[in-house]
Amino acid sequence: MPVRQVMPGVSSHAALRSVCALSLVLCLVHPLRALEAPHLSIGLAGEGLRQGVLLSWSAVPGTDEYRVYRKFSPQGASELLATLPDTSLVLTPGSQSMTFYWVLASGATSWPDTPAPVPVHDPQRVISLFSESYFPWVVDTWSAPWDQAELTLLDLEGNATLLYTQLNYAGIEFISAPLDARLLTHLHLDVWTPGPTAAPAEFRIKLVDFGANGVWNGGGDDVEDELTFNELSSPALGSHGWYGLDIPLQDFSGLVTREHLAQLLFSGDPDSVFVDNLYFWSENDLQPPDQPPPAPIPQLAVQNVLSLFSDSYPAWPVDTWSAGWDQADLETVVLQGNPALHYTNLSWAGIEFIGHPIDAWGLSHLHLDLWTSQEVQPDTEFVVRLVDFGGNGVYGGGDDSEHDVAWNSSSQPPLQAFSWVGIDIPLAQFSGLAATEHLAQLLLLGDLSDCWVDNLYLYDDGSFQPPASPLAPAPVPGLPAMHVISLFSDSYPDVPVDAWSSDLWPDMADVSEVVLQGNAMKLYTNLEFAVIDFASQPISASGMTHIHLDLWIPDALDSQSVVSLTLIDFGANGVWDGGGDDVEGQLSLTPQSVPPLRRGRWLSLELPLADFEGLQTTDHLARIVITSGPDSLYLDNLYFYDGCAARSATPLVYFR
Repeated sequence: MPVRQVMPGVSSHAALRSVCALSLVLCLVHPLRALEAPHLSIGLAGEGLRQGVLLSWSAVPGTDEYRVYRKFSPQGASELLATLPDTSLVLTPGSQSMTFYWVLASGATSWPDTPAPVPVHDPQRVISLFSESYFPWVVDTWSAPWDQAELTLLDLEGNATLLYTQLNYAGIEFISAPLDARLLTHLHLDVWTPGPTAAPAEFRIKLVDFGANGVWNGGGDDVEDELTFNELSSPALGSHGWYGLDIPLQDFSGLVTREHLAQLLFSGDPDSVFVDNLYFWSENDLQPPDQPPPAPIPQLAVQNVLSLFSDSYPAWPVDTWSAGWDQADLETVVLQGNPALHYTNLSWAGIEFIGHPIDAWGLSHLHLDLWTSQEVQPDTEFVVRLVDFGGNGVYGGGDDSEHDVAWNSSSQPPLQAFSWVGIDIPLAQFSGLAATEHLAQLLLLGDLSDCWVDNLYLYDDGSFQPPASPLAPAPVPGLPAMHVISLFSDSYPDVPVDAWSSDLWPDMADVSEVVLQGNAMKLYTNLEFAVIDFASQPISASGMTHIHLDLWIPDALDSQSVVSLTLIDFGANGVWDGGGDDVEGQLSLTPQSVPPLRRGRWLSLELPLADFEGLQTTDHLARIVITSGPDSLYLDNLYFYDGCAARSATPLVYFR
């Protein structure tokens, strides 16, 4: 809901459409203060010659009467048309070409005469949500989209004040920066209302803790409690004056934890309230915690994440979290069962995954959760650097690129102390990266010499839309033919294959051959189980070390998606008899494996035969079985190759 900015002594005007050939300019004026023109609207009433001008306006809290005025020029004399208690009036149009209307809402006690009192609590003992006397906490919204309230941001003699009208319930949210109130003892707010506060009137305040997972799910680890205030409560709430409410947090007895406060709600009646100086405070000195609580639990679907460090997702292989050349000390600390990285003496820390470079194609953002106990000044920066080593896979090889992105107190969410800050950086902001297909380093640097890091991952926010089919053929293999036994590739002679989808049960897959830019590939559809059969001429792969294949998946993936490859050796007798000398081994790929499944691009796989557990011999290979969660896939360049070629090939696990 938009917040209306209202400044004292300034009239708001709006030129609206012509009515009965008259141009109308409207404003609604409150004693000493002018409200915005959107409070006052114009329309037509009646038909034909009886048609009139309908003025209507929002009710102003505590108003005794409304006086409607008219004049025909900005400098002309004003004419009082009506004095009434209602919020609408039908008028006969004026006879001039330009008519100005305005409404004066009068009431001796409908508006505070002065701002709320200046708070007296020590700033060192305060965490403030809304007050000009203290540094503010991060608040996402003062009136959530799901609430039922109108919010106006007022200026009372230079002091910002919140005005809630038509208040059923109003939601204040700070979900992006949950507040740990374990060391705080009270909630304070100053309230002014023109409405009655005697029973049965009830002004209610609710605090909500989202729990460690950081989301509202209506159960699980969410807790909340609500208190009621009127003129008989303690502390008491009265009318027509500023009432300071200092509420012990222990009175919220149902709030069994205050470690992840994320919402504060106002509800009940009176339905119009002015609020200022909303903050938490402690009776005691706040001793800075020596370590943070666990970071919020990520909520992204696992298939959309490539994680470096998080308990919530399978981890990508990382060579080091603090490289030998960096200037940082590192300790992995377990926070209530959740590991986090604690960097101290940090000038720059080098996180390296050179052994398994990341191809970030199809990923949109980098995320990390950051916590620091250091004071954050306006010029304090936390910097993240991504480095791509290029196709040669080494630093300094001529095709490297890198870029820094800085985070500070002006970022969203802002950098701040003693709170986990969830940093989400679009990869597009790393504009100095010439490519993101060979990411090998991530550096942390800047002004924070002591910080904690958790939930470091890359993810797809759903904005990426891959093509429905390959736009180009699979990469052309570069291995010498003498080191290859090929089943299907335009680059090598192929051995005979009896069937690419056999009639053996439960093979129900359909297979066709598709030619793209002169290059043949296999397209499998209705794929759950497909048998590639070459039993009539088994392959002796004892001199081979790897199997290669290129896959392209058009279907959307989820956490259950899997593509499995099973190699079957029939043994010396050359027949499948379910035992005897038959052996087989299987490898599976998922969105969380290394390498991960990705849709909408060619995935080049180099799989060591030694990793097919149970495949004790490869002298009589007769079948390859593909089982797949994706319903469709394209296949190209299916071949075995030997160790000599492997030593000269690109790294074991890679994307192209």
